[in-house]
Amino acid sequence: MMTPKQKYDERKRLRADRLLREEQRAKDARDRDDDMEEKFTRLLSSFERIADVMELWADQQEPRNG
Repeated sequence: MMTPKQKYDERKRLRADRLLREEQRAKDARDRDDDMEEKFTRLLSSFERIADVMELWADQQEPRNG
């Protein structure tokens, strides 16, 4: 049988554990968002580099008479 003080302490401990888990989940979600944002930025810069190369290639082509 638990005393009222022990019950109080147990509830307090469980609450602290729950808050810690919630904060960890929130941090993990923020980290995933940051990671996705970084990947998306890298993808966009890759597209920009491809477009630059295509433009350079097009500029170097000899005009063709049709």
